[in-house]
Amino acid sequence: MIIPAIAIVRKELREALRTTKIYLALIFIFSTYLQWFIVRNYASMAKNPSDSHLPASLTPEQILLLAPTFSLIFVAPIVIPFFSNTILSRSLIRERFAGSLITLLSTGVNPGLVWGAKVMAAFLFSYPVALACLSLDLLMIKFYFKLPIAWSPSLIVTVLIIAPFASLAIVAIMSFLFWTVRPAHFIASFLPVMVSLGLFAYASAHPVTEVLVRGVVLALVASAVLLGACGFAISKLSRRFIAGL
Repeated sequence: MIIPAIAIVRKELREALRTTKIYLALIFIFSTYLQWFIVRNYASMAKNPSDSHLPASLTPEQILLLAPTFSLIFVAPIVIPFFSNTILSRSLIRERFAGSLITLLSTGVNPGLVWGAKVMAAFLFSYPVALACLSLDLLMIKFYFKLPIAWSPSLIVTVLIIAPFASLAIVAIMSFLFWTVRPAHFIASFLPVMVSLGLFAYASAHPVTEVLVRGVVLALVASAVLLGACGFAISKLSRRFIAGL
């Protein structure tokens, strides 16, 4: 069970490294622009706090501290689903067209194991990309906006661990759609967009608090449950049904 999964992960990582260079440049540009937009939005709120949806008790200085915080937290939920979507969709389309997916499934390998290995490969490739985008975001905050960052243990854990792994919930749903629904590539492509817009709308109306951090922890648990449930459901599907969609 473990050896086939490792082999699939290695193969997917090699393919992703070989075929996604142009998408790497695009995700860096997209992420940097979106983080710039988030920080600028909070900067404008600090100038006119009465026009924002944030609590009236927040001072302009506190609002400015929220800008880098939200910008850093949202890097992973934006970058990982978008980039994983690219890796997963291209891989599945290529293997279905070439017939290699049905060949692999015909060897008796559990479809849920193949699905899980592909999801983990996409995540393992996307996570360093998210860290690179995070580094660009930090440079922009420090040298372009010249804003302070309110570092805390909860922020560091959220940015580096909780937010990336919570993003697996989105990746799991996207990949499950790819494997089970014929027009899913069109549908799932909009999922990261909707999540990004939802996160930004939520951030515009709620300050970062310990309650928010606990909510992200719950999302981490939800991602683990979704991975298990989706993998189990796919393992019960017909191999020809999966390969022939």
